[in-house]
Amino acid sequence: SFAQPPGGGGGGPQGGPPEAALEACEGMSEGESCSFSDDRMGDITGVCFVPQEDILACAPEDMVRGEGGQGGGPR
Repeated sequence: SFAQPPGGGGGGPQGGPPEAALEACEGMSEGESCSFSDDRMGDITGVCFVPQEDILACAPEDMVRGEGGQGGGPR
């Protein structure tokens, strides 16, 4: 699942990634570079990955790599 910032609460569907993270990867593919700004997490630069089935979201690259090898394939 998508790691939540301190203080809890994600803004996305079913407690998933923030809406801005989803919007940052609209029309993109998994592994593409992305960036967005979030009130809680600040400016984020990372890659698009699939945290949940049928959802593509932007996350910091180190977070994606920490997902046990899921997502974040070769750039």
